[in-house]
Amino acid sequence: MPETARKVQPAPDDPACIRPLEEAGLFRNPWAGVPIHPDLRNSALKRGGKHVPYTVEELKWLQPVLEPIFFHEGDKDGVLRTTWLGHASVLLYMEGLTILFDPVLVDKVEQPTSTDHPIYRMRRPPCFVEEIPKLDAVVISHNHPSHLDVDTCANIVAHFGPSVPFFVPVGVGDVLRAESGVTNITEMSWWEETWMKKDHPASIVCLPAQHWSMRSVDDVNKSLWASWAVIGDRYKAIHIGDSGYNSVFKTIGNRYGPFDLALIPIGGYVPREMLRFWKLNPADSVQVHKDLQAVQSIGINWATWFNGLGASEHYMEPQATLREEGEKARLTDQYHRVMDFITMWLGQTWSSEKHGLDGLLMSNPTD
Repeated sequence: MPETARKVQPAPDDPACIRPLEEAGLFRNPWAGVPIHPDLRNSALKRGGKHVPYTVEELKWLQPVLEPIFFHEGDKDGVLRTTWLGHASVLLYMEGLTILFDPVLVDKVEQPTSTDHPIYRMRRPPCFVEEIPKLDAVVISHNHPSHLDVDTCANIVAHFGPSVPFFVPVGVGDVLRAESGVTNITEMSWWEETWMKKDHPASIVCLPAQHWSMRSVDDVNKSLWASWAVIGDRYKAIHIGDSGYNSVFKTIGNRYGPFDLALIPIGGYVPREMLRFWKLNPADSVQVHKDLQAVQSIGINWATWFNGLGASEHYMEPQATLREEGEKARLTDQYHRVMDFITMWLGQTWSSEKHGLDGLLMSNPTD
């Protein structure tokens, strides 16, 4: 069977597996009380970036960028590994596969309105596409520019060739075809499942998230948003690109967990009253960790962009608050270190050879 001819298994016939609502070509969350999208007219959503670093020296000290440790043969030694590349961009090494989630390896992206200024990174990307030695698949959670960069995707096609498969929620394929030249695209809806790579046992499952989509003022919610699970023979991993809290994560955990690794957002949640439907705060993130029955969770979606919708907490606050919430939830070891839910530096890799902070690998800083 050719790589582009994937047969997608339909969503299971189970009332607990709630589906997204779709009407007149627009998607919305199916849970009562959740608005269609944030109030885009509210100026408070555009005042992000107040609590940002004052100097480059401060950034180098608090958020260093490490040289990524690449694994040319995936993880043929049977070890699960992941490398954080900033925001929701993550490399996952699992059972011989190298998978890139939410590819944004550029210095700036455009905001999803035609009048806003670009969003700039605080630090340069830990690597660019050309430096990644091997890539088996790309997985995208939704179409926000901070999660899907068309130039990065075009570079993937140019560097690795058109055969690299892209797994995306329904409707996201349009922008990839039009602006990145991607052709090997599998679009999926919640609870659908398919194989990851020909002659490989791993499968990929599209799962719910409570979010929204937009790349311009003309395409609000015209494409779906999702979480993604990779289910292998030995390991299970899940990536939540962006979401507010919802008990659907308990359903995911009961159906597919426990997960060996969960990549969970922890930042971009202030102003809280406006963003509580769309963004997890660290307390929510810890609850998601529990709901998913995760053995190891790692925080993503923090300390990457100078400005952006809703990102008005101090850029290091998510890390500190996550540590506090982890202590409250007793996600600690005998030395009172929070181990079950950790964060990494940019470019850093975590390895399942050891748990928690002890599994973090060190490499040289890039500057």
